Amino acid sequence: MSNQSEDALHLSVDQLAAHLERRLHGAERKAVVAHLVECGECRREYIATGAVVGAARPRWTGFRTGIGLAAAAAVVFALMPRTFPRAATTVAPDVAMQRTSLPDVPAPIRLAAPAEGERLTGSDVRLSWHPDGDDVLYRVTVQTDAGAVVWKTETHDTSSTVPPDAPLTRGMRYYWIVDALHADGRPARSPATSFIR
Repeated sequence: MSNQSEDALHLSVDQLAAHLERRLHGAERKAVVAHLVECGECRREYIATGAVVGAARPRWTGFRTGIGLAAAAAVVFALMPRTFPRAATTVAPDVAMQRTSLPDVPAPIRLAAPAEGERLTGSDVRLSWHPDGDDVLYRVTVQTDAGAVVWKTETHDTSSTVPPDAPLTRGMRYYWIVDALHADGRPARSPATSFIR
């Protein structure tokens, strides 16, 4: 909380103390909790203010304050994972591929070509897989090893050719996956498989 315009974006020490002392109710309390969920700086200040408020209270209320502070901190931190994006981490390519496709789907689709790790020498990148029933819409996705989608398409066929203008660099490893959506709404997925362009 360094300057005036930035201060307007954060909770005041008085608001934090009032929340800690349970003097806020209704919409005012909800607004403070919502802000604490969103703002890391105010959460740190909240914890610091809690220590000061707790130290200033008479000894006999310390236990009650400790429980209240712990409960408030638990609520704030329990809400955080749903609100804040997680820090970027390195994800295995097959996991990255699975995350960008249909969620929680079994893997019955069998990929035909290219095989795992195959180096493609021709000018075309032709992907093919075994059918997974009748009236199936397939979504084919090609990604880098970092999980960036470089090409995708949807088809009712069991093969697809990556267009020549797709941004595939020779010598680089790519991963491809096929998701299927059956007419009855049932999904299916292939494992992520790599090829080298």
